[in-house]
Amino acid sequence: DNGLPFDRTFSVLSQIADDNLAPKTPQTPQYLANFPYAYHLDAIRLANRLSGFGRERGIAHKLCNIRDVRVTPEGMIGSVLTDQGEELTADLYVDCTGFRSMLLGGALGVKTKSFARHLLCDRAVTMRVPYDVYRPERIRTYTLATAREAGWQWDINLQTRRGIGYVYSSQFLSEDAAETALRQMEGLHSEALEARHIRFTSGKHEVSWKGNCVAIGLSDGFLEPLESSGLYMIEFAALALSTMVADYAHAPGATIRSYNKMIGDLYDEVLGFLNLHYVLSKRRDTPFWQAATADEVIVDDLRDRIEFWRHRSPNPFDFLGADRLFGQDSYEFIVHGLKHTAGPARSAPPLPDHREIVARCQREFPKHEAYLDLLRRAAAAKA
Repeated sequence: DNGLPFDRTFSVLSQIADDNLAPKTPQTPQYLANFPYAYHLDAIRLANRLSGFGRERGIAHKLCNIRDVRVTPEGMIGSVLTDQGEELTADLYVDCTGFRSMLLGGALGVKTKSFARHLLCDRAVTMRVPYDVYRPERIRTYTLATAREAGWQWDINLQTRRGIGYVYSSQFLSEDAAETALRQMEGLHSEALEARHIRFTSGKHEVSWKGNCVAIGLSDGFLEPLESSGLYMIEFAALALSTMVADYAHAPGATIRSYNKMIGDLYDEVLGFLNLHYVLSKRRDTPFWQAATADEVIVDDLRDRIEFWRHRSPNPFDFLGADRLFGQDSYEFIVHGLKHTAGPARSAPPLPDHREIVARCQREFPKHEAYLDLLRRAAAAKA
């Protein structure tokens, strides 16, 4: 025991984040880094970029609304009808209609499996905070997630604005009270900002692929954004589908069963990991936290491991099976961070000289905003 918390003993990332350093130097090649990192994405600009990327490669992008879906007597999607009077047909339909799930859930009638017993949050109120309204002293390099009385709050810094949101349970907080709480936490400058209310249910369709229809993203399922897994799950599903679609022509039944098991296992894994954030909490000061930490909320697959982890750290044998989104180290950060275990961490030896590594990073790595400025200037030079 060196007196440091778990994250400071086994990683320098917390210190790098606190120092607001970029995870790479200007000389580091694109998409490589000295440390693992992710992106804070502007969803609108990303969608426009992906749309343009597809059109450049010959994909037709039609802007229209689906008015109806026709199903064949064999239980397959026959065509979709648009509000512009077009009837569109395809060999394979990818349902990306969001929470409506018009094809898989609506037309084909695939039922949804609810995760609400394990994840109590079912509402969110969000706001965009432009920097010309309020600019913090620094633009953070990381997402800040903070536990609140009836859920949790996110705070994501982009280049021109912040995105904030309060994810909560409607069993314990009303929409008006949640919005009031978010504005109070943000400050007086939020009074003129528009708030957006979102209702959702954590769950997933019983199968992702039925007949000639595959649902990806919100049309298949949704898990609250506590670990920002939504984009990963969309990317994973799209990659799996593009890889397996060739098998569908030769072995359709086996392909569909394999795909459904793979995606189902992924959702179950993420469900368990999110559930762990709540059930290991020591917080009991509000009705929400009393309910969120109750024994009946625990995902069944986690029960034995939670018992093991009271006395030891997670080890590789706890995670045998298919490829996983969250590795052993991710579970260690939760288990040790929430002080659930009395056992030592074993995934990696402590850093040999923590202070020396941090000092080197402080010398060589630019500040986050300085690095962003370099990127902007480089992009402007290419324009």
